[in-house]
Amino acid sequence: MPLNISQIEQLELSIRDFVDDLYEDYVSTLSKLVKESFDEGIHNAEKNMKSKITFKRKQDIYNTIPETIDYVEERITPAFDTMYNTLTDLLEQCIQNKLNLNDTKKILTDKIRYLEKHIPFDSVGQIVETSEIIDGLIIPAKKTITKKHTMKTDDYFGYVSRDVAKMAYLQSKLNGYKLKGYSRFKYVSKNDSRTRPEHKKLHNRVFEIGSYDAGLALKEMMKPNCRCDMIPKN
Repeated sequence: MPLNISQIEQLELSIRDFVDDLYEDYVSTLSKLVKESFDEGIHNAEKNMKSKITFKRKQDIYNTIPETIDYVEERITPAFDTMYNTLTDLLEQCIQNKLNLNDTKKILTDKIRYLEKHIPFDSVGQIVETSEIIDGLIIPAKKTITKKHTMKTDDYFGYVSRDVAKMAYLQSKLNGYKLKGYSRFKYVSKNDSRTRPEHKKLHNRVFEIGSYDAGLALKEMMKPNCRCDMIPKN
């Protein structure tokens, strides 16, 4: 017997609950990571400046954590939207094929098990910001996503975790510099065989905190597995 209205509504609710619960788990985990990374950033800023940041000023830095959590949610929401849409599209196909409740549940359950380990992305046509480094200058650029792709869930959230941790670390560190009166920072790369050639070209370049170029430099530091850092500069 095909699905009735009540069964469809219950299945839709189950899909929403599954996606929402998974989303909340990841936001909670990443939020803890943000706090830990802020602690690390503040500690490292004090080390670089050879000066302690007062408790009050530390609280000012910690007060920016909600902004970073907003970034976390913005960053991972598309993945969960895709997950939700994938499941609801599959439910719609079951409805159109007039499958019964048991068959529909089995199909959805199999897909959920798959989605717990793989995340499909459909960002075709979206334009993302990137950059090129020419003669030590960071030149903003854009590229268009041309194909769909799928990532293992653990790989995706590992990547996001590293990204979020580095962002929180750099943000808290930079705020520490500003609160102690520094207006500039020096870009520091490792300069070994693992360093990106373009990042070697940025080594020792000085950026004005809050400037457009400084923002581009911070984005370079947030590239996957980048070990570049910054030190305060008067």
